[in-house]
Amino acid sequence: MKAIAERFINADVTGAVITVPAHFDHRQRQETMNAAKLAGLKVLRLINEPTAAAIAYRQKDDLEKKTILIFDLGGGTFDVSIVKVNTALKVIAVSGHNHLGGQDFDQLIMQFVKEEYRKQNNKEFPTHSTKLLNRLRKNCQEAKHLLSFREQPVTINIDFNGEEGFNCVLTREKLNEMIEPMLKGSLDVVDQALQQANLKEKSIDLVLLIGGSTRIPLMQALLGKKFGKTKLRNRINPDEAVALGASILAHDLKIYPDNIGENLTLRNGKNPSNNDDLSEITPLSIGLQLRGQRFLKIIEKGTKYPCRATKSLATAYDNQIGSFSGIYEGERANVDNNKKFGEIKLELENKKAKRGYQLEVLFEIDINGILHVTKTEVEAGKTAEIEIKYDGKSYKDADIKRIVEEAGSHKREDEEFENMVRKRDDFEDDIYVKKRSIENSSNDQTALEIVNRYLAWSDKLPQNIADYDRQLNEFKKEIAPYLP
Repeated sequence: MKAIAERFINADVTGAVITVPAHFDHRQRQETMNAAKLAGLKVLRLINEPTAAAIAYRQKDDLEKKTILIFDLGGGTFDVSIVKVNTALKVIAVSGHNHLGGQDFDQLIMQFVKEEYRKQNNKEFPTHSTKLLNRLRKNCQEAKHLLSFREQPVTINIDFNGEEGFNCVLTREKLNEMIEPMLKGSLDVVDQALQQANLKEKSIDLVLLIGGSTRIPLMQALLGKKFGKTKLRNRINPDEAVALGASILAHDLKIYPDNIGENLTLRNGKNPSNNDDLSEITPLSIGLQLRGQRFLKIIEKGTKYPCRATKSLATAYDNQIGSFSGIYEGERANVDNNKKFGEIKLELENKKAKRGYQLEVLFEIDINGILHVTKTEVEAGKTAEIEIKYDGKSYKDADIKRIVEEAGSHKREDEEFENMVRKRDDFEDDIYVKKRSIENSSNDQTALEIVNRYLAWSDKLPQNIADYDRQLNEFKKEIAPYLP
């Protein structure tokens, strides 16, 4: 793409505004930034595709003081964003699906053609040739495109390299029958975004149709029925709206090179406020792994960025030499149910500190949606920054709706987990009080061995919460003879 642009303008390209699907997580955004760097590009801004489309439409429509739903159904991904427009663009909800789009519809048509071939020839469609399958896919795509613009049936022709060819007819009715379940499923994602924004259909002023698959008449009909036909907008080529918005933003960034993301003028004569001129939101909560696999949310789901948040932490043991934490994204109390995308390790300067030694963590999301994490040893001032590491596992792309729904359905389970972890912390606090008393008096080794034995038991995070009370009572009886 960089080379194509350079040939077109006959000049070097050094920077770019890059668009990504709205539901991309931080790992995917960082990988996009890394790819741009490898291509020799400075990323001026990483922006969500629906937001870029809203910028493009702002040049065509009067969007001021309106609530816009951006429906972006492309070739392979699907995004829904809800944006409030005043003098600024503020994204208030994001939802999506990373495996829904034109390619899925192509697969359905291909299956239809294969089935028709089997019926007519009493044998299976040949699948050994990659070239033949590619021709089949191309012809099915063309049939889909034609049926988006006309009602007459389309004939799909397949040439078997000199052998007798095969033809089958696809009607718009048959196409609608095949793809309707998927299209109706996309409305569930719309409902998820509306719920996230706490809005009803009637609160949406305009629906922007983005992505080539929004040309499908049935998709437009379903959206028209849900929101009203007069609210639908497709005045800009749906394949080009995102790129057009990115180019408009790239043009305006040159006006404000020192404060990207602030004082952004969108070429319509209106000057946004100094803050939140192009605000986007985090699709899922982001946080830190604590001891016992507990998830500490630092930045909540739905937070507008750029943003920053700090939390005070403390060491869990005496003489702790370091602090290691995974960085996770999700909504569950146990990090095992969330998605890890980074980790941070801080080697402590003071290796003789007692339990409760103060640490601080800073989470900051920049204008491009990239997360930066800093952990600090408060007393010594020593810091560590996030280091993204991957273990080679092929994580599935975040299905935001599923993650949020799972968190809701497992609310009781998560509350029980939180209660158990807090119970363990309370148990250890009582143990350490007795330990300090012994250390300040006799420093009896037998007593300290008793203390360490109970701490070792709790360190394994026993799952029966009632065991903590029983163990604490036994500890108090066993340690009593050694207390001053």
